[in-house]
Parts: sequence; C-alpha cells; structure tokens
Amino acid sequence: MTEATPTTVSGHVVRDGAGRLWIDVPRRSACQTCDKSKGCGMGVLGSLSGNGSIRLAADGRAVHVGDQVALTCSSSALLKAAFLAYGLPALGLVFGAVAMALMNFSDGAQVLGAALGLGLGVLTTRQAVARGHLPKLTLNEE
Repeated sequence: MTEATPTTVSGHVVRDGAGRLWIDVPRRSACQTCDKSKGCGMGVLGSLSGNGSIRLAADGRAVHVGDQVALTCSSSALLKAAFLAYGLPALGLVFGAVAMALMNFSDGAQVLGAALGLGLGVLTTRQAVARGHLPKLTLNEE
C-alpha cells in the first residue's frame, strides 16, 4: 500500500494589533475555479462568505512577519478532522432519532431525540478538540 499524498496550503505570516503572529491562509473553494459557479448554489454561498482568510496561530514558531509558509497535513489526519467536525454530529442526530423511533415514541419525541443526539455529537466534538485530538500541521518555509 502506498503512502497518501499530504495536503499542502500556502499562507503568509502577519502580526495583529496585539503583537501576536498569525498565518493567514486564503479561503478557497473548488467552486471558485469552476466555470459554472454563477449557476451553482455552492458558488453563491461561497460568494456570501467573502474572500477572507483563515488565521492560524504562529506563536512559538520560528517565523517572521511577511514570510511565505506552507502548511502540510497528512490525508488521514485531514479525514479524521472531517469526521470529528461532520461525522460525529451527524451520527448523533441519526442515532437520537432512530433510538426514539425504536422505542415507539411520537414524531415530536423523535425530533427531540434527533436534536439531543446532534447536541451530544457537537459536545463530543468540542471535547475532542479541547483535548487536542486534531491533526498536527507541519510548517515549512517556502
């Protein structure tokens, strides 16, 4: 089995008003490069969020303001992060609704069970993030 290609994004180092260092990574969407973006719902939603950037803390790293850096993350770690962000809450929602249906509760109770399951999934994700179960990024100077 071959090793998966890591995902790499480029960013630049900036300093905020409080003197902290950040890495600005431009927000990208596949829809912005598609020639059908004007007729696509995702293209419209992407345009509403603006062309901002994502900021990652750079304190404690050997970088300077204005440096161009590359952030690398393994594909498996990226999948783990996606599962934490989307999978756990979705599983909680489905499990809550199915559990209430199996116990022959009314439709309203099933909706409540789905909402409680979703909330439990989100709380579980927040706990995982607080405990540092997110993928590690490798910082390379370009």
